[in-house]
Amino acid sequence: MHSNPMPRISALIHAHNDERRLARTLETLRPMDEIVVLDHGSTDGTVRIAREYGARVVMATPERTKEDYAGECANEWIFVIKPDEALSEGLEASLYDFAAASPTGEKAYWVLVREQSSAGWQSAAQEVRLFRKQPPQGESKPASGMLAGDLLRYQSVH
Repeated sequence: MHSNPMPRISALIHAHNDERRLARTLETLRPMDEIVVLDHGSTDGTVRIAREYGARVVMATPERTKEDYAGECANEWIFVIKPDEALSEGLEASLYDFAAASPTGEKAYWVLVREQSSAGWQSAAQEVRLFRKQPPQGESKPASGMLAGDLLRYQSVH
């Protein structure tokens, strides 16, 4: 065992009728120690697919806040990802490096999002996606770090 425990990461996914795209997302979450899928009333196979990949499914309710859902995660660090997104190999490696480095000072990390379009892959934005579950009082998600690699957002499949 490690004398200094590595940080553990929970993936948090909001899903609603995403059976056609959720598996691709789940396939890339190898660096995660836990996957929590918040299901917003799916009527397709979303819940079945999430469970097949070992995710813990939580039924979402309108009265709960985003902070309430973060509380469903067992780990200190939470990575938020959408059902139409996937980790690139570079981002996956960066998350493994993050866990091995045992960061102490950072509270949140940016990732570069690239979107698929008819013209190919385009850089979309930088978004805070990895953050501590309990930021210090008075701070929301102050991002100060940047993870290498890209978060890939695919075109919708219907």
